[in-house]
Amino acid sequence: MRLFTNITLLRRFRRADLSKGLLFSILFFILALSVVSCGNTKVLNLWKDPRYPGPPAKIVVTAVVRDANRRNMTEQEFVRMFRSHGVEAVTSRELLPEGEVPTRETVVPVAKKAGADLVLVVKSVSKDSVDFYSPQRNTGVPLDFTAENEALFVFPEKEQNEITYDYTVVVMQTTLYDLATEKSVWSASTRTKYQGSAFDQIHPFVRFIAGKLKSSGIIR
Repeated sequence: MRLFTNITLLRRFRRADLSKGLLFSILFFILALSVVSCGNTKVLNLWKDPRYPGPPAKIVVTAVVRDANRRNMTEQEFVRMFRSHGVEAVTSRELLPEGEVPTRETVVPVAKKAGADLVLVVKSVSKDSVDFYSPQRNTGVPLDFTAENEALFVFPEKEQNEITYDYTVVVMQTTLYDLATEKSVWSASTRTKYQGSAFDQIHPFVRFIAGKLKSSGIIR
């Protein structure tokens, strides 16, 4: 009778433990993905010149990005964001000749000519690829309530599958320059973790920066 009871308990322990292991694997994988989701942007440093009265009248958006398509998408997304907050904005690509590199020397004159009072400069400071690995884990299932050492444990063949994925970490610097003084009036350093295409990160990043600009009183 005791043997039958122990066997029954062992089967229940193994089923429950395997189910918990599978549930843990699923929850762990979901948590890992959430850590590197596209909305995972953190502020490293945020600064505003207290003397800047605001709000801006017109902003020239300049994305210092090598890839022309990504630069265009970034600038256009920021322009749409500013306009939705009642601020006139224009991309630097609209003001510079085709193929012209956006630098301080090239952007400032055309921005002043366009009647802008601020220039927004967004650029990548660093970009790294990170590999994540979680090994397979096996947990012993006790044979009965009196088990006290490893010899009295049963180890399922596979409790939790190993998890491997990679993600990208990019640090961005977003700065607003006053064209009257040619000095910065607002700046944010951010770090974003993500998987997949960099193009998919543009909209959530701009939305995140918009929230910081609004909380800083730059835009309404």
